Amino acid sequence: MVDARATRLLIALLAGWESWETTRETTYARVLAGILSGRRVGRNRTEAERLGIVRAALGDEWRKLPELLDDAYAQHRDDIARLRGDAEAIAAVFDTPLTRAPSSTPTAASGAPALDPAEAARVREVQDWCAANLPLDDGRMFRPDEAQARVILAGERHTLVTARAGSGKTATMVARVAHLVRVRGADPGAILMLAFNASAAQQLRERVARWVPGSRQPHVRTFDAFARAILPDGGAMRLLAEGEAAREVADVVARFLADPRQAGRVRTALGLHAAAVGGADGVAHTLRGERVASASERVLADTLLRLGLVGGEWSRLDYRVRYGMTLDGTWMRPSAALVDASGAARLAIDLGAAPGAGSPKDSGSPNVLRLRASDTTQPDFIDRLARRLERAGVPTRRLDRDDIWRVLERRVTDSFRAAAEQVLSRARQLRWSGADLRAAWARHDGEPRREPLITLCADVLDAYAARLDERGAEDFAGRTWRAVDALVSDAPVSGIDVGVKKSFI
Repeated sequence: MVDARATRLLIALLAGWESWETTRETTYARVLAGILSGRRVGRNRTEAERLGIVRAALGDEWRKLPELLDDAYAQHRDDIARLRGDAEAIAAVFDTPLTRAPSSTPTAASGAPALDPAEAARVREVQDWCAANLPLDDGRMFRPDEAQARVILAGERHTLVTARAGSGKTATMVARVAHLVRVRGADPGAILMLAFNASAAQQLRERVARWVPGSRQPHVRTFDAFARAILPDGGAMRLLAEGEAAREVADVVARFLADPRQAGRVRTALGLHAAAVGGADGVAHTLRGERVASASERVLADTLLRLGLVGGEWSRLDYRVRYGMTLDGTWMRPSAALVDASGAARLAIDLGAAPGAGSPKDSGSPNVLRLRASDTTQPDFIDRLARRLERAGVPTRRLDRDDIWRVLERRVTDSFRAAAEQVLSRARQLRWSGADLRAAWARHDGEPRREPLITLCADVLDAYAARLDERGAEDFAGRTWRAVDALVSDAPVSGIDVGVKKSFI
């Protein structure tokens, strides 16, 4: 049973995951699978800390995190919507104290190790310096908090800082530059600041001009402008805009799916992928893509599909998962309800029979078919279920492979299209070819049923790369990697000090 404290944490977690609704079945299915398998504790430090708080609050219920999140979203959607975008309110939920075992290591309120006296003094010193020297647009002075001050004080080694939206990243970045130049004597011309778009770059320039006075200023560029300055050809190849690149990817995937020469392998790959989803990764889905609570419900749903009761034009009934449903005056455990076209429940299948009980009896409960979860593991389950359904007055029709594919084709094709586009985007960022993708899959997954799908994605990846070559174009990832190659070479950098280039090597 999840208490009120844990429920508030789940609501806050979902409020922070702003793309939950649109990427639940793709991105977050993998994120949650990684979290529960131990491969990943969070995609950044903040998320890792929050997941740790959620885990402590859930206790033994932690393994049910995907189901608990779905339930929280269904029951508290309005609360999540109100909280979404309010970073301070979300953070406040996670800052609520929890009962923890005593620790010999003192920690700050943020969860980071507490500063020793000398570090604390340096933090206060930089806070005071900023408050005295760095004016904001509204007339106030910028006074960094402890975390921001530690970033400003970070040494000259490479440092990775992760921060949520609205946390003051721009001000902290420029304050660090101002402190380097005005206090530590760094050469402004040896500093390079990069932004993803022209608007962000302009914002950096304006604040740098205010906080770093003098004719010699740090270099402020977009990533693309810096890449063009590095490339010997000045970025002569046509760069696809972000939307244009996405359309090219989608077009390559669509052409691949529509190619009659690929039809057989596409069908095999997507069919195996649909059958492989669920169970091992802690997220159970039926062949039709419905989310269910257990492997036994998944087998039941897929068996009902194979018996022609759901998902086809021949079916007069449809399958739904219902929780806590009352039929014939009995409170039901998680059940599969066969619902007719009007939405009325014709038959419920109760998977809650106690292990070790005798054969469930249908007598006295004509609307309920009772099964044990262990029944779904029997090799003849489809035949036994068909007989019981026929006795209950529900006719069945065994579907062949073509029938099942017609039910699944649109869903699994749409699912593959979305997944392939994400795989291509990530693979391009990593500078992978199709061979690299297959090798990475073999190292980290290797599930045989997914091998045809990975091979398909690898071929689509190579087809996309060939398409760009034919058109003499490149996407942002391709240009960036070409710039990396030039950066480590002896090629001159247009308009940027040699010292800046050397600092990147």
